[in-house]
Amino acid sequence: MIRFLLYPKRMPLVCARATVSNLPARYFEGRTSGEEVDIEESREKQRQDFDRDVEQIRSGLHAGWLLHIMRFYLAFYDEVDREATPRARVTAWFGEERTAAALEGLAASLSRDDLPTFTDVMATIAEQQHFDWWYVLAAGLDERMSAGQGLSGLSDDFLKGMLVFDVACPVYEPRDGVEHVMVHPWRTDLMERRPELVRDAYLEVARARLARGHQFADGLSELLTDAAFEPYRADIVLELLRDYPNASTFRLDEMLGAAVKLPVLHDRLLTLARTVMAGNALDERQRDLWLATAYMLAPAAFENDVRQRAVAHPAFIFDLRDKSGFARRGQPAQALPLPMIELMARLPE
Repeated sequence: MIRFLLYPKRMPLVCARATVSNLPARYFEGRTSGEEVDIEESREKQRQDFDRDVEQIRSGLHAGWLLHIMRFYLAFYDEVDREATPRARVTAWFGEERTAAALEGLAASLSRDDLPTFTDVMATIAEQQHFDWWYVLAAGLDERMSAGQGLSGLSDDFLKGMLVFDVACPVYEPRDGVEHVMVHPWRTDLMERRPELVRDAYLEVARARLARGHQFADGLSELLTDAAFEPYRADIVLELLRDYPNASTFRLDEMLGAAVKLPVLHDRLLTLARTVMAGNALDERQRDLWLATAYMLAPAAFENDVRQRAVAHPAFIFDLRDKSGFARRGQPAQALPLPMIELMARLPE
């Protein structure tokens, strides 16, 4: 006798809203963790129930069953083999003869008339919440790709919403003994074929996080590092720095670091730095990051400001070392000008 858990332990730790569905009488009998159950007996009972409801499952109409199937598919149940493929996990529980109907049901969920809009997803994610049902839709998108159906017929509005959901509430999978974010086939397809759509979705959610001063900004790391966004990166970084110059320190540092790596931006970045530091919009810590960045790009122009700041706040030297590369690598990526090295050596600690 072993315990079988219905509610998944591996789902992201976000306050989830429930998906309402009409389930058969005594549906949860033998499925919950509140009692010891015989797993083979539970499996056989569920297979019988599956056969009874197969047409509703196959057509994507039975929300309760599709949520259950999804939790095997994405390995949210502790008892499943996380190293196996999604199809193999579904087959292991429901049997080969039911696998096709189960997977067809996931794909058919995308034909329902209650798909979330981009606005729905953004509003829910903004409250640090999500609907578990959206994982069913994500699995359905994977199945469409697996079946060679692609994403035709699905609105851009819906796809943008799913992109935001995926980046905000990712699924994790083990690779080489380490947990990694699952890269869904449908997201890969969109990144390759329609990077502008992905860019716009990620920008929306990143902006929403930055505007609220969140320590984490979903989508930002992808925008700053993924190769698919390289053609747009300069405009993205400058736009975000202009609109959120006083972002949380970690995110501001991340954006400034990305901007410094783009020589095409240096002149515009310096102009922006002068503008924001001349105003009153920056908190003390954020101003230090802007000043350290500006000094790395134009040391002669900002030397006096750096000296004054280091005297008033000796810990500022660590920001300079971070920006120069000493703190992370023991030496800068590129040789620093001698006057800069001499100044940093003389600054108080």
